[in-house]
This record gives sequence, C-alpha cells and structure tokens, in this order.
Amino acid sequence: MADPSPAPQPISDRRIQTFCLVVLTIIALAVAMMFLRPVLVPFTLALFAAIVLSPLVNWLVVNGRIPKWLALLVAMLLGILIFLGLGAIVTTSIAGLTANREAYKQRIVQIGDQLTDTVNHWG
Repeated sequence: MADPSPAPQPISDRRIQTFCLVVLTIIALAVAMMFLRPVLVPFTLALFAAIVLSPLVNWLVVNGRIPKWLALLVAMLLGILIFLGLGAIVTTSIAGLTANREAYKQRIVQIGDQLTDTVNHWG
C-alpha cells in the first residue's frame, strides 16, 4: 500500500511560499482598509475616546460616587470641551502664523543665507 502523503518540500520552497503569503495578506489587508475607511475612521476615534476617558469615568464612579451614566456624560462633555479648546488654540496659532507670514518668510531666507555663508566659509 502506497503512502498518500506528499513528499516534504525543501526549506527554501517553504520560505518562499510563506513570504508570498505574507505579502498577499498585507496587500489584501491594505485593500480592505481602503474600502473600510468610512467605517474605520469613526470607529478608531471612538475607541481612542473610550480609552482616554475610561480612567476618568472609573474615577468618577468610585471616588465621586455618581452613577455610571452620569460619569459617562460628564467625561464626554469634558472631552468635547478639551477638544474644542485645543481646536481654538490651533486655530488662533494658525491665524497668527498666517498674519505674520512675511516676517517668517524673511527670517527663513535670512537663516538660509547665513547657513549658505557658513557652508561656503568652511567648505
């Protein structure tokens, strides 16, 4: 009676096969993530918010002795306020940079000229 099991493959063939499967898996995951982007972005943001706010909720429930639903509400409102505050700070900073862009442009050109002079002096 003959043994129906296939002959063992050489190690190099198995490594090539494994490498090809890994590459195909990475490509398939990249394509899947591109198609799932509309779902993944909100899901990722929600997961981030849950991870960041979870210690605050737990602290409010244990030490603040308030119901969990109220702790969640307080934490979410606090998170939204912090997000809006950071957005206002970034908006103000960008507006300031935009208003003074000529001064920044001149300073960058001046630094570039100094750097060029230094390189020419040493080079």
